[in-house]
Amino acid sequence: MQWNGLKNGNLMHAAIGQGFELLLTIDKNLAFQQNMNRYAIIVAVLNVEKSKISFLEELLPAFSRLLPTFVKGTAYLIEK
Repeated sequence: MQWNGLKNGNLMHAAIGQGFELLLTIDKNLAFQQNMNRYAIIVAVLNVEKSKISFLEELLPAFSRLLPTFVKGTAYLIEK
């Protein structure tokens, strides 16, 4: 996958084209700059202060709990 430099809609199209059903990101702007119902993909945004693994790990329980409820074409903000 050569996704370096892809932005917003192009990134989502690339993910869908590769068969992804969910895009997990810390980019809070990605999902909210797009009309998500146009895309057959779920976007989950981890709301963290820093991109350090310790901050990301804190959100794993919330992500795991919410994952079964996710619907394609929707963005979710995952918080503590």
